[in-house]
Amino acid sequence: MPLHQTASYDPLTAMTQIRTSQVFEMLISLQGIVDSWKMQDLAEETKNALGDEFLTETTTLYRRLFICCIFAELAVDYPERDNVIGFIEYVRSLPLNELLFYLLGRWFPRESIPPDFNRELVEKLIEEHAEASEFRQMYPELTWIDDLASIRDNICRMWERYWNGFYRDKVADLRELLIRSMNEKQDYLEQHGGTALYREITGHDELPRPVPADMPITRIELIPLCHTPRNVYIFYGYGSAQVLYDCSMTEDRQRKADDYRTKSLAALKALADENRLKILKMISQNERLINGKRIAQKLDVSPSVVSRHLSQLKDAGLIEEFSTDKRNITYSFQISRLRALGQDIEAYIRA
Repeated sequence: MPLHQTASYDPLTAMTQIRTSQVFEMLISLQGIVDSWKMQDLAEETKNALGDEFLTETTTLYRRLFICCIFAELAVDYPERDNVIGFIEYVRSLPLNELLFYLLGRWFPRESIPPDFNRELVEKLIEEHAEASEFRQMYPELTWIDDLASIRDNICRMWERYWNGFYRDKVADLRELLIRSMNEKQDYLEQHGGTALYREITGHDELPRPVPADMPITRIELIPLCHTPRNVYIFYGYGSAQVLYDCSMTEDRQRKADDYRTKSLAALKALADENRLKILKMISQNERLINGKRIAQKLDVSPSVVSRHLSQLKDAGLIEEFSTDKRNITYSFQISRLRALGQDIEAYIRA
C-alpha cells in the first residue's frame, strides 16, 4: 500500500485548517457586487431583492475607502466564522481606534492609534512608515477617517439588510459546493502536504512576510468562497493567514478557461498582421470564389507566404476551406468566430 509521508515533515501541514466562513462569504460577495463587473448576475439578484437604492448607497460607502476588500480585515480576529449577526454586533462594539486599526490593514501597531486619534495623526503614521509611498497609493485621501463612527453605523446597517434580506438564503444553497471543496482540499492536504496545497491555491511557494516582523505565521486558514471577484485573497498578520479561495474554480471550469484563452490567443495572433487582415477582407468579398494563388497575386507575395497566412487563419477558426475537385481550394470567412472572440475573452477574464 502506498505511504504518503509528506504531511509528517511539511511544516505547513500542521498549521493548516480548512473551514467555512459565512462571515467572509458575506463580506467578499458584497464587495464583489460593488467593485467588480464580474459579479453582475449576483448584483442583479441583490438589486431585485433589496432595490437600486441599496446598491447605490452601499457602492458610495464602500468606495469612500478605495480598497473595498479592506472590510474583510474586520473578520480576521472574529472567532465565530459562521455567525454573521454576531460579527455585525462585534463590529458595532469595536472602539473607533480598534476599528481604524483593521481598516488600515493592521499595518500599524494598535498602540500607535490612541482613542483620541485624528486624521493628522494617521497621515503622520503613514508618512513615517517604511512603505509610505505604497500607503499613499492605497489611501490617496483620508477624509473618511473624520466620519468613521457614521461609516461603522451605516456599514453595519447595510450588512444586516444584505444578510437578512437576501444573502442568508443564498448561502444556504451553497453548502454542498463548500463541503465538496473542503473535502477535496483536505484530501490534497493529507496526500501532498500543506506547502503543496498552499502553492496549488495561491500560486506562491512561500508565506507572506511576517507582520509584525517578530510574529511569523503559525496558523493558516483555508476558507472556500462561492461568490468572489478574485480567485484568491490572502489576509495576514499577527501570526495567522486567512486564505480565501474561489471554490467554484473546479478543474472543469479551469479547463474551459484555458480553452477560452487558447482560442482567443490563436485568433488575436492571426489578426495581428496586416496581410492576414487583407486576406480576410478578400475572402469575405469573394466567398468560396478566391483561392491562394489569386490571393498571392493581389498581395504581390509568394504563394508559400500566403499558404502560411491561410494556415494560421484556418487554425484560428477564422476561415474555412472548400474544394469541389480536390485541386482548387477556395475559402469562406467565418464571421461567427470573429463575433465570438470578444465573448471568449470575457469568459476567460471572468473565470
